[in-house]
Amino acid sequence: MRLAWSKSWFCLAITGMGAVLLMAGCPQTEPEKESGEEPDLGALLKSSLLQSQESVQNQLGHRDLKLAFRELGAENGFEFTRFDDISARRRILETNGGGVAVFDYDRDGWLDLYLTNGSPIGEFSVENNHPSKIFRNRFGTHYRELTTEANLMQPGFDTGCAVGDYNSDGFPDLYVAAIGENHLWVNNGDGTFEEQALQTADQVERWTTSVAFADLNSDGILDIYAVNYLDESLETPTVCPNSQSPDGFEGCSPALFQGVPDDLFWGDGEGGFHHATNDAGIGRHPGKGLGVVIADLDQNRSPEIYVANDGEPNFLFVRNQSDSGTTDSNSSKKSELSYEEVGLLCGLALNERGYSQASMGIACGDYDGNGTQDLYLTHFFGDTNTLYANLGELKFVERTRGSGLGASSRNYLGFGTTFFDADNDGWLDLFVANGHVDDRTWMPVPEDYRMYPQLFLNERDGHFKEIGQSLEGYFSEQWIGRGVATGDLNRDGFADLVVSHQLDPSIILMNETDSRHQSITLRLIGTESHRDAFGAIVVFQTTPQIQTRELVGGGSFQSASALEVHAGLGTESMIPIEIRWPSGNKQQFENVSAGDWVVVENQGIYSLIARPGE
Repeated sequence: MRLAWSKSWFCLAITGMGAVLLMAGCPQTEPEKESGEEPDLGALLKSSLLQSQESVQNQLGHRDLKLAFRELGAENGFEFTRFDDISARRRILETNGGGVAVFDYDRDGWLDLYLTNGSPIGEFSVENNHPSKIFRNRFGTHYRELTTEANLMQPGFDTGCAVGDYNSDGFPDLYVAAIGENHLWVNNGDGTFEEQALQTADQVERWTTSVAFADLNSDGILDIYAVNYLDESLETPTVCPNSQSPDGFEGCSPALFQGVPDDLFWGDGEGGFHHATNDAGIGRHPGKGLGVVIADLDQNRSPEIYVANDGEPNFLFVRNQSDSGTTDSNSSKKSELSYEEVGLLCGLALNERGYSQASMGIACGDYDGNGTQDLYLTHFFGDTNTLYANLGELKFVERTRGSGLGASSRNYLGFGTTFFDADNDGWLDLFVANGHVDDRTWMPVPEDYRMYPQLFLNERDGHFKEIGQSLEGYFSEQWIGRGVATGDLNRDGFADLVVSHQLDPSIILMNETDSRHQSITLRLIGTESHRDAFGAIVVFQTTPQIQTRELVGGGSFQSASALEVHAGLGTESMIPIEIRWPSGNKQQFENVSAGDWVVVENQGIYSLIARPGE
C-alpha cells in the first residue's frame, strides 16, 4: 500500500524529537499568502537572458567581497580520518576513499554529518574496528559523534552514501554503499537506525561507489540507483609489480579490469524494494561507474539517470517512450518500465574531441542562468575536466575551453565536485576536491599525490575564475580529496562544504564570506509528490537573472548534499518564487524574504526555526 502523509502525524513526528519546525498542520506563524495572479516566469526568464553582461554587472555590483572559509575539525568535535588499508601493494581497492552525507537525521533543524569508512581488505564481513561515523550538529559550530548511540556500527568497506525518506515517515533514511554488501538503514525517529533488508535472492555483491535516491516514475515512492565500478576480487586483490617503484608495485589501471552493470531497485510502496536491473534494461550496459546524478534534465517530469564512467563513455538513461507512464505503486507495473541509453545522442558520452574520459564526480546546476541544469565532470590527471551546457530538450554541448575550466584542471585529478553559490550573488560557483589515486612522486616526471582543492567563481558571462589558492587556510594546502557535500550548517544563509580525505582528517569548511548578500533556503515536503520532492524545480525571480534550481538525487562523488534548495539573492531581500512539483502541481509565492523556509505541496510556506539547544 502507499504510505500516506497526514498533517496531524507530521506534527507528532517533529515534536517527538523536540524540534521547533513551523510547518503545515502545526504552524505557529502566518504563512505568506499565495498570489492570485500568476506572473509569466517563462517570459521573464527569456527577457532576463537578453540583458547584456554590462547590465548584469551594473545591477549586481562588482565583486569587492572577501570570500573566506574557516576549518572545523577535532577542536569542534568533528574528528574523522578514513581507514583505507593503504599499503605498499597499491591495490586498486584502496584508491577511491569515501563519501559524506549532509542531512538532518534527528529533524531538529540542524544539518548533521555522516562519513563512510573502510576496513582491512579481505575482512569485510567480520571487521568492525573502523565503522562509518555519524556526527550530530550542535548549533552549527560543534559536533558530537554518536555512532554507537545511533546503532550505526556496521562492518564493511564502505564507499558512498545517499539520503532519502524511503518510507515517508518524516525522518531521512540512509543508504550506505560498499565493496561487497550494501546497507539500508531506516531512521527510527528517536535518534537510532535499524538495518532494513534491501536486496533479493538475485543480489550480486559488487563494488558499489555512488548511489542516488529518486522517484523515477513519479508514483510517490522512492527508488534507488546504485553505481558499480570494477569486477575485482575482494579476497585476493590484483597487484601490479613495478621494479622501478620504491616499494616494488604501482597502482593498477582500471583498464585492466572488466566493468559491471549498475543496480536499480524499485520501491514497492510497502517498505521494500524489487531488484529491477535487468527488467529495466540497465543490465545490458556494463560500465565502470563512479558518479551518478538523477535530474529532470529536459523538465518533462520524467528524471534522467546520468552515470560517470571511468575511461568509458558516460551513460544517460532515459525512460523508454513506449512505456505506459503508469503512476500507481504496484511493483509489477514498475517492472514494465525500461530505459534507453542515449548518452552519445545527447552529447554527454564523450568530450568534444570524441574521446572517453576518466570521469569521477558530477556537479549539476544551472551555471549559465538559462533555466536548465548543466553538468560538470571531474577527470584524471593530465586531462581536463568537462563542462556540458544544457541547451534544452536533452541537447548538450561542451563548453569547457570557453569557460576557463579546461587548462586550470589539467594538472589535477578531481573527485568530488559541486555547484554552489559561495557569495550569494545569485550565480553558481564551483568547488572541486583533488587528489591522486597513487603516489607517483617517485616517477621520472613526478605527479603530486596531495593536490590543492579548487574554487571557481562564476563571472556571470559563462566564464569561471579560479581563486582557491588566493585564499588562506585550507585552499593553500594540499590534500587527497574525495567526497564533497554542501549545506548551510550554521544557518547563517551561506552554503558550507564538507570534504572527505584520504590519509588526512576530513574537514568542515564554514563559509564566512564577508558579503551583504542574503539567501533563501527551502526545505520541500511533497504530499502528492514524494515527501522528499526529488525532481522539484524552484524558480527564484531575482533581478536581473532568474535562478532555476532543482532538487536532484546523487551528485558529487559518493556523497549526498543537504535535501534543501539554496539561492543567493544578490542585492535583493525579498522575491517571488515558483515551485514546480514532480506531481505537476505548481505553487507561487510573492515577496518571500531571505531566510530558511519549509514549503508543503499545495498548502503553504512556513518558517523553519532550528531548535535552540539541549
